[in-house]
Amino acid sequence: VKNLDRKVAQFIIERSVRIKARVVEEDEREEKGRRQVLNFGHTIGHAIEGAMEYKEYTHGEAVSLGMVAAAKISEKLGFISEDLVKRIIELLKVIGLPVKVEEVDEDKLWDVLYRDKKIRAGGLNFVLPRDIGDVFLTSEVPIKVIKEVLREIEK
Repeated sequence: VKNLDRKVAQFIIERSVRIKARVVEEDEREEKGRRQVLNFGHTIGHAIEGAMEYKEYTHGEAVSLGMVAAAKISEKLGFISEDLVKRIIELLKVIGLPVKVEEVDEDKLWDVLYRDKKIRAGGLNFVLPRDIGDVFLTSEVPIKVIKEVLREIEK
């Protein structure tokens, strides 16, 4: 994105804003679950931001790390292939976003995770990919898988 022609970058940004606005318009009060698609990467991303006291990463960088985590979780649960995880990681790298996290205090991270607004009935909600542009919401992610993925994305 940094090296894109200005007109191409403007097109991409405008298109992204229109898509987001349409999704929000379809589910303004977050009653239908449609807006959840906008939370891809946010569960772990917010936890990383909070555990690092909002000092280490910008919001977008933390969400990038969360997207990597969500993709790896999805792979471990059998929803996507390792090749798709690699593709997601490469796309994030191409635009200069981080795909590995600095060491984070695990206790702080879990504390932030369980205070997140995306908890429903005591379970952590994750937006996981099935493909590029195709995600779904689940709260059925074993803690063991989350811990394993968090270790995998550390530098």
